[in-house]
Amino acid sequence: MRRRCGIHHGAALQRETRHATAILRSVSVLRQLSQQPTRKEIEAGLREILRAFQGIFVLDPIPAHMRQYSPMSDELEPDASNIAGVIAALAPERQQRLERLLSTYGSRLPERDIRGSACCSRC
Repeated sequence: MRRRCGIHHGAALQRETRHATAILRSVSVLRQLSQQPTRKEIEAGLREILRAFQGIFVLDPIPAHMRQYSPMSDELEPDASNIAGVIAALAPERQQRLERLLSTYGSRLPERDIRGSACCSRC
């Protein structure tokens, strides 16, 4: 039987540990717990928490993604890339209501009142 060098074996073990840790970090703690053998009360609680978390929609709009064409859709993407398609798919009365709401909010925004780095001598 061939023996491994302690240094090489240690390095290989360290690499495997880092890989396993990276995999664990990509999976939520709740998901990991749901796959472990646990008491029935804990399992029931975990299922309820997971069900509640799965219903959460996180909107993280990315304006650059919104500038491209998007087909009509009933569901908004998390980056809001298909917002034009979602609005276009709304019933006409809902589109009008949304337009009025956005106009109300937009009218409250200041015009040319935003200060930043000067782009020319007139700014």
